[in-house]
Amino acid sequence: MGEKFQQPKFSNFFLSDGDIKFLAKRMKITCPKAKVLLEQKEDVDQVIYQIFKKGILVKEFSKLSLYPFCKFSILHYTKKNDFSFDEKNYMSDIIFNCYPKIRNEEVQIDITEKKQREIMAAYCLIILSLFDSLLDKFQESKQDIAKMFLEFISLSYNDLEKRFISDNLEEWIYTLKKMKKNISKKCKI
Repeated sequence: MGEKFQQPKFSNFFLSDGDIKFLAKRMKITCPKAKVLLEQKEDVDQVIYQIFKKGILVKEFSKLSLYPFCKFSILHYTKKNDFSFDEKNYMSDIIFNCYPKIRNEEVQIDITEKKQREIMAAYCLIILSLFDSLLDKFQESKQDIAKMFLEFISLSYNDLEKRFISDNLEEWIYTLKKMKKNISKKCKI
């Protein structure tokens, strides 16, 4: 924890008008000023972190769209953990980018593909933590697939020098499982 952090692979983000209005109110600035301030992902992430540090209730951020919801949720569920801001931020990016695609069955897992290792490891982590029933769709036993996914996740994040995941994999899976109900509710169609 606290290791040197490499630039994240994930750069997508989305804020609704309601999110901007909420964040502007919490920052005590006007919506037009907030829109300008919230154009870059890194700025949005920092604003969310600063708001979280000042205190926010789950019921307040549960009304936000998926991106800020994931950010606030990870910060909330890991507040007693010793992960850095960048580490928590990366994990929330994984949820935001992978959860909807897995839920909508837009993903094919290929753990042999070297070029896509980071995203495949992220998908495997989200499947194990939040969609474990999908493991029943594989021909092999659920336990064998879970073991294979765990090994792949651990090796991939070690190779990618994101050891905060591989060294704390059990803790991250436990944290994500605690979030499962709220994320499922947030992402219902």
